[in-house]
Amino acid sequence: MMNILGNGAIGNLLALQCHKLHLDYCILARSQAPTELLCRAIEQTPQSHHSQPSFSTATALHPVYHQETDSIDDGLFILPLKAYQIIPAIEQYKAKLSPEVPVALLHNGMVDQQHILQLLPSNPIIVATTSYGGFKPQPNKLNITGIGATQAGWLRNSVDNPYFQSIFEKLLPPCTWHSDISLILWRKLAVNAVINPLTAIYNIPNGALAQPQYHNTIMAINAEICTLMNRLEMPVTEQQLLSNCMSIIDKTAANYSSMHQDVLHNRKTEIENINGYVVSQGKILSIPTPINSHLLEQVRKIETYSGKK
Repeated sequence: MMNILGNGAIGNLLALQCHKLHLDYCILARSQAPTELLCRAIEQTPQSHHSQPSFSTATALHPVYHQETDSIDDGLFILPLKAYQIIPAIEQYKAKLSPEVPVALLHNGMVDQQHILQLLPSNPIIVATTSYGGFKPQPNKLNITGIGATQAGWLRNSVDNPYFQSIFEKLLPPCTWHSDISLILWRKLAVNAVINPLTAIYNIPNGALAQPQYHNTIMAINAEICTLMNRLEMPVTEQQLLSNCMSIIDKTAANYSSMHQDVLHNRKTEIENINGYVVSQGKILSIPTPINSHLLEQVRKIETYSGKK
């Protein structure tokens, strides 16, 4: 059984994949969920899929019996959540997870991995990031805006790594596995630290960041993050970060970032787990991060304006 926590866009995308692959799954939602889900891919050949997802508001997870192993197994517990939701969710569900259940964390931004390891002292843990894109124009509709790629690694290993890796690879293909996921997460952080706050502050789509007036700011953000990464012994250059960032801006030109949408709809943003994380790491390493600090404060002000704390 695939237990998917949350009824967001990526959670619904995972449910669609389970439906297409004939995998047993359940979406654990906090409130009443739609009985039918219409998924539409809008960047490739137009196609739609109807499904009747399995939802539960119960706090218990859903075990499934495997005949081939003659055992009860809870499958994967997948958390496709906002970064600030990860640790509270683990705290809520950790008592209901057996030590063998693999937990897959799928989020933007950075989360305290040592805290997660302490909260889940025995569970195998996958950390992943994906460039799949999607949004929900209505509660029962999902628009898939980008068929991307997934990068994953084990924060804590499992003796059944190949088995669970094969399942995860089917859910968000193509999936590349890394022995050390930290470099991948930092490279993704460098992109998010540019696109998310700037599109939110200036109320623009991703592609607008290719305009000349944003170039110096983008370079400055990348320079600060590159300095941190080099201090952490991650082999990367400013030019590599810049090239990767501009490539993502080009590929997602028509999209609006998640932070832009959060500000637009008066939702809490992930700024503390993106630019805020950069700033906190700068303090730990005694490396100044004035540009990221400025962006952090600007987005905080927008959240205050929108009624957020």
